[in-house]
Amino acid sequence: MNKAFTTLLLASTTALAACGGGGGGGGGGGTPGTTPITITNLGSVDTSSISSGFASVIQQVSQDGMVDAKETVEVFEWVNANSNIDTAELAKYKVDINGTTYTLKQAWDMLNGYKALYYDGKEDFWQNMIDTGQFDDADDTYVELKQLAMNDDPDFAEEIGKGKKTVEDFKDEKGIVEKPVEEEPVVEEPVEEEPVEETPVVEEPVEETPAEEPPVEEEPVDEVVTVVSQETNTQAEYWLRLDVEVLAEEILSTEVVERVDNDYVVTVRITTFVTPETHTHVYATDTYTTTTYSDDSVVTELTNQALRYRDPVTKYPVASQRTEELELMREAIGGGDNADNVTDTGVIGEDHADMGNRTPGYVADRNHYRTDEFSEFKTTGLGNNHLLQSNFDVAYSRGWTGKGSLVVVADTGADTSHVDLDNNIAHTIDYTGSGISNASDHGTHVAGIIAAEKNGVGMHGAAFDAKLAVAKVADGYSYSFSNAIKAASWGKHLGAVAINVSAETKLDTGFKNNIVKDSAGTWHNTHWYYGTNGYNGAVNEAVKWKAALGNEMVLVKAAGNAGTDYSAGMNQMATATDANGNLILNGQMIIVGSYDGGNQYGNKAGTVCATYVDGTCQDAAKIKDFYILADGYMVDSTKSGGGYTNMTGTSMAAPVVSGAIAVLHQMWPHMKGKHLVQLVLVTAKEEVLNSYGQNVYDENVHGQGMLDMDRATRPVGATGIPTTGRTNGGVSSVAGGANVSGVAASQMQALTSVMVLDSFERDFYIDLTGMVGSDIDTRTASVAEQMGAVNYFAGYMNHNQHVAVPFAVNENSNIEVGVGNSDDHYLGNSFAGTLGTTLDSNTVYANYNYTNGGFYAQAGIGYTDVNFDMNNSMMVSADNVVSSTATAGYEFAPKEGHTMGFAVSQPVTVESAKFTYRVPTSRTLDGNVNTELQTVDFRNADREIDLGTYYKFDITKTGIKEVDTVTNMLGIQGNVKAFAELRNKIDSVSEIEKRGGINLNLRF
Repeated sequence: MNKAFTTLLLASTTALAACGGGGGGGGGGGTPGTTPITITNLGSVDTSSISSGFASVIQQVSQDGMVDAKETVEVFEWVNANSNIDTAELAKYKVDINGTTYTLKQAWDMLNGYKALYYDGKEDFWQNMIDTGQFDDADDTYVELKQLAMNDDPDFAEEIGKGKKTVEDFKDEKGIVEKPVEEEPVVEEPVEEEPVEETPVVEEPVEETPAEEPPVEEEPVDEVVTVVSQETNTQAEYWLRLDVEVLAEEILSTEVVERVDNDYVVTVRITTFVTPETHTHVYATDTYTTTTYSDDSVVTELTNQALRYRDPVTKYPVASQRTEELELMREAIGGGDNADNVTDTGVIGEDHADMGNRTPGYVADRNHYRTDEFSEFKTTGLGNNHLLQSNFDVAYSRGWTGKGSLVVVADTGADTSHVDLDNNIAHTIDYTGSGISNASDHGTHVAGIIAAEKNGVGMHGAAFDAKLAVAKVADGYSYSFSNAIKAASWGKHLGAVAINVSAETKLDTGFKNNIVKDSAGTWHNTHWYYGTNGYNGAVNEAVKWKAALGNEMVLVKAAGNAGTDYSAGMNQMATATDANGNLILNGQMIIVGSYDGGNQYGNKAGTVCATYVDGTCQDAAKIKDFYILADGYMVDSTKSGGGYTNMTGTSMAAPVVSGAIAVLHQMWPHMKGKHLVQLVLVTAKEEVLNSYGQNVYDENVHGQGMLDMDRATRPVGATGIPTTGRTNGGVSSVAGGANVSGVAASQMQALTSVMVLDSFERDFYIDLTGMVGSDIDTRTASVAEQMGAVNYFAGYMNHNQHVAVPFAVNENSNIEVGVGNSDDHYLGNSFAGTLGTTLDSNTVYANYNYTNGGFYAQAGIGYTDVNFDMNNSMMVSADNVVSSTATAGYEFAPKEGHTMGFAVSQPVTVESAKFTYRVPTSRTLDGNVNTELQTVDFRNADREIDLGTYYKFDITKTGIKEVDTVTNMLGIQGNVKAFAELRNKIDSVSEIEKRGGINLNLRF
C-alpha cells in the first residue's frame, strides 16, 4: 500500500484493531505497506472470558506491531461475523490506545464505526488492493476514503458504532464531498407535422429588357488538403547541453613557504582562491510527429522534448584561480644566542606532561559547569558574568580547563594561603622585598580571575586547572614595568605560556597636549620624544620585553582605565616596529579592554603611532589589530586575607584573557606565542551589544571584538586536508563528496576519523562518510518498461562516444561487445573534491544475449577505467571498476496481436571499485603529519533485483468486436503498452519501489 494512504487511512483503524494486544509495542520501520501502532499490554488480565475471542483476534493482528490492508480486512470481516459479541463483558477492561484510555467496549464501538465508514460498501476496493498490491488513486472509492481519513474523528466513529449516528451524518458534518450523480440524457421522440397546403399565387408576367452582363471570372477553388496519417516517433536519448552555474569564490588551498630575502628568512602564507562552477549535463529525448497530407506532402516536426538532468558536479577551473600572499614572519639569518633567533623545536618540558590531553572526568554538557562558583557574586549577590559572556562553559564541556598551563601574574603578589589559590600557586618570587602576600589585594584578585580553584568553595578562575607563578613587581603604591620584565624572563624559564600585566602608565601633559588626530581611530604625537619613540620609550621597551618573552610567551596587558579613545602608553609596544619594518614583539602581545552590559570601561582601540617620522607612521600594525574585549565589570574574585571582593576595570578584563590563553594552550600545546594571540583575536565576536541589544561594533573602538571561547575551541578559517608531511605545508579544503549507489557505511570505516588542519595548524578529526551520498538511483533502463532485455551499459555512455557490435554465436545467441566514454562519472557514480574528482571514464563491456521461443536471457560484465583528478585530494590511486548485469524473461501471445511477458533483472551492479586514499590520522608536536594508506571499496552492498511484467496489444486487435470495428472504420492504428515492476534494494536507503505505467500510441 502507498505509505501516505496507509498513514491517513489506517492510523485510527490500526490503533483500534490493536487495542489489548498481549505484549508488543510501537513499531519503527517494519514491513513496507504497514503502519506502526501503539499497543498497551493488558498485563495479567485474563482475556479468556471476553466473548467470542475479541482479544484473540486483536492479539493475532498485533503480533508484529503492524497492520496492513489484509489484516485490516480480516478484522472488519471478523467484526461482521461476530456482531453479537457480549459488549457488557468488554466494558470490564480498559486499554490505552496512543495515550488515551478506553474500555474495550468503547474500542468495539469505534471499530464498528470505522467499519461502517471505511469498509461497508467498499469491499471490492479493499479486496482488489489485497489481490493486486496496488490501488487506483483516481478511483472514486479511494477519493472518498481519503476524505474520510483526513477528517478522522474517533468519538464520532464510536457514536456510529453505537448506532446513535450514521455515516451520512459524518459526511454532512465533516463536509465530505461525494461525486455528483450523472443523469442519463433524455431522448425525445421526433414529432411529425402535417403538411400545410398553400393556395398558389399567380403572378402577372413582367417583360424585362435583357441587359448585357459582363462575363464573370470565377476564382480558382483551392483543393482542400486533409490529413491522411500521422505517426509519432520517439528517438533515443542524446546529450543536449551543459548548464554551468558560477558559485562564490572559496579557498582552494593554503601553503606556508620560506623564502630568503637578503639577510632574512621570510615566512609567507600563500592562499589560493578558486571560483567553482557546477556543471550539469542535460540529456534530451525528442518525439517527432510525421504528418502525411492528401497532397502527398509530408511534414515532420518536434512535438515533445523530455529533458533529463544528471546530478550536478562541482568543478574548480584552473583559469579562475588566484593567489594572495601574507608575510607571517621575518627572521635574521645567523646563529648566536639572541632570543630572536631561537628555533622553536616544539619540545614540551617535564612541567607539561598533561599538555594536549583533555581534562580527565570532564562532562560534555556546558550546563554542568554553570555552578555557583561559575557565576554567583559572593559579595553583592548579582552574579558574575565574565565567564559566561565569553562562553568558558563551552570550552570546559569540551575538556579544556587550562590543565598543564602556567601563567605568570606580575602584580602586587597574592595571598598564597587563600582557600581558592593555595593549590594552584606553583611558584612565587618577590621583586619588592615586601613579602609575597603583604598588600596584595590587587594581585590576589587578578590571580583568582585567572586560576582560582574549582573546589566547591567561593568562585573559580577562567582556567581553574592551570597553575600560577606569582611575581610581586609592585608594592601596592606603584607598578614597576622593569620588575615585570624580570618576571617575564623568570616565567620563560619556568615554561609559562603567558604573563598578565594588569597595569598601565599615566599619560603626562606633554603627551596629551601634542596629540594630533589623523583619521578615524588613528593619532600621532608631535612631541619630540614620544612622537618617534612612543610614550616612555615604548619602542625600546618592546625590545626588552621581546628578549624576556622569548618566542613562546604571550604578554597579556590591560588597556588602562583613563577612558581615552586610544590605548597609548606601554600599549604602544604592540605596534612598535624595528628599522626593517617588523613588529618587535612579533605579535606576542594582546591588549584587553573591558565591556559589559553596554558599557565600555577604560581605553579604546584607537592607535597613537609609536614611531612617526617625516609625516608618516612607521608602525607595522595598529592597536586595533591586537585589541580584544572581555568583561571586567564588578568581577567577584579572591580577596587578600580570605573571602571575596569585587573590582571593576581593564585590570579585571585582562586576566580573563590570560585564562583563555591557558585553556587554549592545553588544547593546542604546539601553538606558541603569536599564534595563540592570533587565535584569540581571530575568533573574537564582532558583536558588541549596547544596553538596547543593538550591535554597535566598531573596530576603531572595540578592536577585534568580544572574547569567545566557543569559537576559539573550534576550527578557525578554512579547515583542510594536509597535502604534505608537515603541518605548515599546504592544505586542501574539505569540499565536494561522492554520489555513489548503494554503498554501506561499513565499507567506509577508513573515512570516519580524518585529521584536518585549520589556519593555525590545529588538528581536528572529522567523519567524511557524510560526504558519500549513497541514496542515488543509477539504473539506466527498465526491462518491464522496455518490454524485453536492454543494454544497461549503453545508457551511461556519451551519445556520440559509444559503439556496440554484436557477434553471432549461434541462431539463438550472440555476444554484444561495446565500448564508450562517460563525462564526469563512471556508471552513474561521481566524485568531487576531497575524495577525488571524476573527470571521465572508459567502459568496455560484453553482453551475452540468448533467445529461444518466448524465453530470453542476458548476462553482462563490464570493466571501467576511471580518470580522476587527484590534485588537492586524499586519493592516490584507483583500480578498475568491475560491474555485472543479468536479465531473464519469458513472453507469450495470449491471443493474436497481444503479448504478455514476465522478467527478472539485475541492473548494473558494481562488484568492485577499490580506491586508495592517504588518510591523515594525527600530527606530532614538532609538526609532522602521520598518514595511513586506506582502501575504500565503493561497491554496491546489495544487488538490485527487479521483478516486472508487461502487456501490449495492437489497437486494431483488442478482441472486442465493437472496438475493433470502430478502429478499422476510422483507420486508426497503434498499440497500447502497460507495465508494472517491483524494484528491490534500489540504493542504501530505499528497500522497495513500485512502478507502473501505460503508454498509448495512435496513428491516424
